[in-house]
Amino acid sequence: MSGSYLFIDGNYFQQAWEKFNSFWFDGKGRFSYPQLSAHHKKIFYYDALPSKKDNESDEEFGARLKAKHDFFNYLRGLSRWHVYEGISKRARGGIARQKEVDVLIAVDMLTHTHRKNMEELTFIAGDQDFRPLIDAVVREGMNVNLWYGSGSVSEDLKNTADSSMCMDVFSLHHFLDGDTQKSCPMPQRSGSMGEFQPHGRLIENGFRGDQLVARIRRDATFDHINSAVVFSGVYHSNYRVQGNLEFAKKVYAYEFGDIEWRPAGGE
Repeated sequence: MSGSYLFIDGNYFQQAWEKFNSFWFDGKGRFSYPQLSAHHKKIFYYDALPSKKDNESDEEFGARLKAKHDFFNYLRGLSRWHVYEGISKRARGGIARQKEVDVLIAVDMLTHTHRKNMEELTFIAGDQDFRPLIDAVVREGMNVNLWYGSGSVSEDLKNTADSSMCMDVFSLHHFLDGDTQKSCPMPQRSGSMGEFQPHGRLIENGFRGDQLVARIRRDATFDHINSAVVFSGVYHSNYRVQGNLEFAKKVYAYEFGDIEWRPAGGE
């Protein structure tokens, strides 16, 4: 275990996770919060209980409130996890806004930095409003790693941190629970010089417009997704897949661009 502390803007993370989960797993994936404990000395989670929506019944609100409260208590029960709550107020127009959460994060992050309780910190956030906080912590000599959701981060915040990482399928997959990983295993990736030596029977060709850009072959054990395009003498990808081919095709497209897959004759 490293001397890293993890600070999580809970509302931001949950929105990023829901977007990620919907795209990759049709909302059926599960995140393994205990997995984070293996990578950080302490984890601080900041969020607020929900406020009542307009036209929401007492029963509906009570169910939402209980679910969030139970989730907070679940996190509190994990080793080295600490949950701090702000408040949530609903303004005109039905928009709920959290109060005090940003201040709680700032106070704790600056306090632990000043006391040198940690060797480095990781912060899951994306809001521009955190830029002055990160700037102050960096100037105190603390190394700051920013984790952010795809398409939901301030560029200024990224540039202020010492390093940053997009929470995409490559970085988050090993933080998913065992059932999710088993149902959607990550393909084994490698590069290849020159022309790839094919494995197995050709089952699909991948096109971008009229250009053939990838092929899928199947042998007794694996499916193989390989580039059909050479860049500077290098085939840019070799995916070896054992399991969910549709998920692997989605990962391949995420890395190399959208592809239309068409059945092949089976060379």
